[in-house]
Amino acid sequence: MSAGNASKEDPRYERAMQDMDTGAWSKAADAIQGLLQEYPGDSEQLSPILSSARMRASVGGQRIRGRGGLATFLNRRRRTQLLVLFMLLLVTLGGVGIYRFWLTPLRVQQALTQAFNSQLEQGKMALAATDYTEAETRFTAALALNTDSVEAQTGLAETQHLQAIQTDYTAAIDLAAKGENATAMDAFLSIQTQEPDYKDVPKRIDQLVALSSAKDLFAQAQEAYQQERWDEAISLFTGLRDQNVAYQQVVVEAQFNESLLQAANRDALSAGQSNAQIEQSISRYRQALSLQPGNPVAQARMDMLTAYIQAKGLIGQGRVAQAEQIFTNIYAADANLLGSDLPQILFDTRMALGNQYEQAGDLWAAYNAYLAAASLPVPRAGEARQRAEAMGLALTPTVTPTATPIPTATPDPLALLYAQLTPTPVPSPLEQFVGWIAFYSDRPGSSSGLWVMRPDGSGVQPASDPSGLYKHLELQATWFKDNTRRIWVESDGTEVSIAIYMWRYDIPQHWNNVRVELLNNSATNYQIQLSPNDRYVVFTSQRGGAPGGTGNTGDEIFIMDLNEIVGDGYHVGHRLTFNDWQWDKHPTFSADGNTIFFWSNREIGKSQIWAMSLDGNNQRSISDGEYNDWDPLFVVPYRAIPTHKEMIKKAPTQ
Repeated sequence: MSAGNASKEDPRYERAMQDMDTGAWSKAADAIQGLLQEYPGDSEQLSPILSSARMRASVGGQRIRGRGGLATFLNRRRRTQLLVLFMLLLVTLGGVGIYRFWLTPLRVQQALTQAFNSQLEQGKMALAATDYTEAETRFTAALALNTDSVEAQTGLAETQHLQAIQTDYTAAIDLAAKGENATAMDAFLSIQTQEPDYKDVPKRIDQLVALSSAKDLFAQAQEAYQQERWDEAISLFTGLRDQNVAYQQVVVEAQFNESLLQAANRDALSAGQSNAQIEQSISRYRQALSLQPGNPVAQARMDMLTAYIQAKGLIGQGRVAQAEQIFTNIYAADANLLGSDLPQILFDTRMALGNQYEQAGDLWAAYNAYLAAASLPVPRAGEARQRAEAMGLALTPTVTPTATPIPTATPDPLALLYAQLTPTPVPSPLEQFVGWIAFYSDRPGSSSGLWVMRPDGSGVQPASDPSGLYKHLELQATWFKDNTRRIWVESDGTEVSIAIYMWRYDIPQHWNNVRVELLNNSATNYQIQLSPNDRYVVFTSQRGGAPGGTGNTGDEIFIMDLNEIVGDGYHVGHRLTFNDWQWDKHPTFSADGNTIFFWSNREIGKSQIWAMSLDGNNQRSISDGEYNDWDPLFVVPYRAIPTHKEMIKKAPTQ
């Protein structure tokens, strides 16, 4: 028993406590006094009790005894409070155990989750702010807390990828600053391949292209063309046209067209072409036809290559019979297409078809399929012949059924189209078609290629132009109706911009504003035409290649309101058409000025005549889609046009 607690085990201590509860203070004091003498080591506890008992005993026995009931109540209340405190102590001690064994791990897990989420969110914010070093630190910390987090792994991978791109971007800028433009161009192009819209990479590529003059590009393209390096020539001519479409335009378009055809023909007649390479050949044929429509060989090969890709897709779908028929049609039209690949794939398809017939029990059809396969110039033709012989032996000799022929090649529609020329109508002169649309087309029946149609696309027929009205109307559309002003396009001297100008003959010719630059959008603008009310100018421009983008690529239709002038004195060109690589060209106003007609090679790849409202809405094709139609011109009444010199002489002098 420890010191200070021995007296509590003595029965006298309990009796003394009972005496105090009943108010017998003197008796209790005597008992405590005896305990104190016997247990001097408990004096620290007993002395205060003894002092309290003696003090209460000295106050008066009767008075204290008279309050015995209240004292009893108070002491019971004290015991209750002590009991409550004791219970609280037990609960506290138990709570410590619960906290230690259950709540602590939960709190730790919650803290880890909170820390992970914090690191992850900070990593995302740093990545969005292009602070890749901070993002990498945060995502790494998040993964240290949760190694299985796909979101953190993805964020770290994206950060490291963009960090590498940023390093390449900085290096490319340094190369450009040192004048190493070719290497810088390669670096920027590599970045654009991985991240097409990364920072200002497209703009920097445009700037590097602009640094190389049109003259230098033309010389390089000429060298590649003359040495028959067709792929290089295509790349250089493309760059030249992107920079300045008007530079040596006639020569460039002719040689660019030939380069496209030569490269496409080379690949179209070669074996071992992947689907991507075949698609490239199709694209090159399409571009060549856009430059110079009317090449039947290019059109036929483009269509056959397209059908070839489609037939390969049918095989993957299990539609072998349909694929075999398409391959047969292509082979009948041009057996040299894709070199040895075409007969080989036709052979494989016929063998697969024969196997299908054989499995279905149609031995005659299988026999014909194998026999057709054996006729092809392929190494495994003998195998097909053996299969055909096996089918022949399996047939019942006493019965001579009608053989089920393999699906025969249907005539190539293009071949029939080119072979069957429709009767050529006698063309009427263009002057008889006021209110119609004149255009050029590769459709048969017009020796000059000139045709006309109504504004809704109906009534297509050939026309003649012995008086040269078409060219006159193109020029007429650049003069105001009163012949006091005219518009034209001209290089601004930078070799990267063809601006739109207006000459005024209604003021003295020595005034500064006689020659007015209407629009300079740092792009090539051409094929301009005034509206019938002399308010609008519609034109073709290379301002903006991708939809909604900027830069000098593509050919799109723009409109300019001569009543709309911005702060710097220029007018504003509003873009009406939006394409990827396709071209929209040669806009012309209707007689009432409410409709714009133009040609486009969008959608089907062929040049077609389109129409739209002045705001670019309601765009629709009015061609039939069967032939290439281009360069529409709305036929209006003839008006005499003076020469520039004549108008200068008539201009006021003061």
